[in-house]
Amino acid sequence: MDLKRRAGGFTLGVLLASGAQITGLLPRALECSPLILPAAGAAGALLAPTRARVLLWALGAVEALLLMVAVYAPVAPAITHALVRQDDPGPADAVVVLLSDVPPDASFPAEVRFRALHACQPLRAGHARRMVLVHRPGPWGSQIGTARRQLRLLAGDYPVEETPPAASTRDEVRAVCRLARARGWSRVFLVCRPTATRRAADLFEAAGLRVLCLPAGSTAPPALRRDCVFMLSEWVREGAALIVLRLQGVRPAPPGPADPPPPGGAGRRVVRGARK
Repeated sequence: MDLKRRAGGFTLGVLLASGAQITGLLPRALECSPLILPAAGAAGALLAPTRARVLLWALGAVEALLLMVAVYAPVAPAITHALVRQDDPGPADAVVVLLSDVPPDASFPAEVRFRALHACQPLRAGHARRMVLVHRPGPWGSQIGTARRQLRLLAGDYPVEETPPAASTRDEVRAVCRLARARGWSRVFLVCRPTATRRAADLFEAAGLRVLCLPAGSTAPPALRRDCVFMLSEWVREGAALIVLRLQGVRPAPPGPADPPPPGGAGRRVVRGARK
């Protein structure tokens, strides 16, 4: 009987770990670990014969509820509206590209190229004149070398700068704000994955730097149920992070009057293009 319980606990632990990866309940550092599934199975086997096995079923109930809500409840538009911010283009001093959330899997070159194409839009339209890369070493290490080559190739003659490696999103914000104060910048474009735009914008504007969000991807809610499942982990992580920011007192910047053209002539380039 004990062996059967342990075998069932091992199976349940592996299934729960897989579900936690899908639902975003695991930190990214653990999600990338190859040991997470056998470790979860071993934990399930140890807990199964004890009264603590109720924890396994409780976690399973939470994961099942998240999946059911994501798939069957009409929450995708509301979640997308809460997490995604997209601003109209305008004059800015630089284009800031966040790369810390791009893992070096098979899609890494394509993802960086995709962000570079978005980042080059305001450059080519004359809204900004330089690009800034922001990165931090993740569980997979820093991929700034590959990103630098991709972005420099697509950015052409526009200057491409980098911030020092950061340990967290707040460190990334501080690094960009230090650079902005040193250069006299007042507003920048912010390029990152769509679900991270609102949280990142709140952090930058709380630090005193205005941003224009340029999501690197579709901002429309998922149309298919299976796409909702794929987006669930991002919804959970970004939603939890946004709630933490609100509890810490970080609020969206209030809308203000139209900003004047930033120093450096980016605004004058737009005016000349309009006259043509």
